[in-house]
Amino acid sequence: MTVFLVDGKPIRVSVQPSVRARKTVEVEFRSRDELIVTLPYNKEVDLEALLEKHRDLIESQYEEFLEKKRILSGDIILYRGEPHKIEVLNDADSERVDLRDSKIVLHVEKKGNTKSALKSWLRSETDARVREIIRRFEKELGAPPRFYITDTSRWGFCKGNGEITFNWQLSCLPEDLAEFVIIHELVHLSVMNHQREFHTKMMKLMPNYRQREEKLDRYISIEPKFEFDAHHSFS
Repeated sequence: MTVFLVDGKPIRVSVQPSVRARKTVEVEFRSRDELIVTLPYNKEVDLEALLEKHRDLIESQYEEFLEKKRILSGDIILYRGEPHKIEVLNDADSERVDLRDSKIVLHVEKKGNTKSALKSWLRSETDARVREIIRRFEKELGAPPRFYITDTSRWGFCKGNGEITFNWQLSCLPEDLAEFVIIHELVHLSVMNHQREFHTKMMKLMPNYRQREEKLDRYISIEPKFEFDAHHSFS
């Protein structure tokens, strides 16, 4: 395994081939201590020389990555954009969640799955938010035949048949950013591409949508297939 020093910090470097036809090398931080280098298919490079050549770019990307906001960090999770400490109480006959000041209190059975309780609650919060926005904009944008709240690496996407999938973590985002994602996908019910008509509609509905889009890019969601064991301590 290659280790590359960035501002004196050792970073693990993983190399993977591109699944698409590309001519350039791509570098991306996956975490605070892991850098992914994607190479053009069937191309070999001197990795250490490549990293050193692009040191300034890599260090700049690392600084940007550290400035991003993570939905979950240890036992702190964002809810509506604000950090909340997760507290687990094994005192319930069935799962439930309470909000107390800046805490999310998970009440679970003695052998309950804390991940399941948290994820189910956030999913229901996201579902309620999506339904509220759909009702508010139905006259202008229509409504999808159905929508899903599930695991996805994207915040949301719309299929050609009008079905929309939303990330269950939308309720973790600030209200304005969750609203941006939902409206973005509802606009796709009538305009499937991102050409002029799409942007005209977005501008009419949300004049500051470009700023919201830029803010959204600063947030790092929990990876799909978010899994904890039954006694995960969020630490």
